[in-house]
Amino acid sequence: HDWAYCFDVMKPSLKPDVVVREITAAIERDRAASKHILPIIHAPRKRLSGYDVQSLPYVVKEVASQTSAPLVAVAERELGSGIIERAKTVQRIRQELDKLPYYLPLHILGTGNPWSIAILTAAGADSFDGLEWCRMVVDRDTHRLNHYQHFDFFAFQASLADSPVTVSALSDDKVAYAGRVAFHNLDYYREFAADLAQAAHERRMEAFLVGMMGRASTKQIREAVPGLFA
Repeated sequence: HDWAYCFDVMKPSLKPDVVVREITAAIERDRAASKHILPIIHAPRKRLSGYDVQSLPYVVKEVASQTSAPLVAVAERELGSGIIERAKTVQRIRQELDKLPYYLPLHILGTGNPWSIAILTAAGADSFDGLEWCRMVVDRDTHRLNHYQHFDFFAFQASLADSPVTVSALSDDKVAYAGRVAFHNLDYYREFAADLAQAAHERRMEAFLVGMMGRASTKQIREAVPGLFA
């Protein structure tokens, strides 16, 4: 393997400096077995409900700095209650990471929704992983996810895919329903990732989001998260 994440510190302390020591110790422990270890940084749970995200940007930067990590990961579900709060948290993390003398990529765990991927990219995230590609069916026209059993309504999109594998799978008796859905979804995410990377490189994320979400939703996210498209 090229890289692997450390075993998670699932219940970090509410004290930021203690969290940094806990995660740094976990990295050092796992690097004894393999030097290619990356940190996963979890936000501490609040005593009543939710997660404490206030100190998370500081913790992410300190862990990255002390471990010389080339990439750090956080879990989307721990960044806030809704996509707006999560985008604000990612934005704050990116602002802290940009204080380092080098560019450090930020990976978001558990993000497979195209809208979320695009918004969090605009906020400063760099890479993502999630299971939506094998649990849902994507509508290429709206970039929205649908029930897995509704692929029948979107099979015509797979027939127009650039990938010959995706197209041929529709008429191949050896490819079961699940395989056809997977090829359809993976072909979409391949194209989506390329378009997203180009939009980010050309600094036209707002126009990209308008094309995905429409003007009203993009206006809402722009007003709610100042500096998102700066």
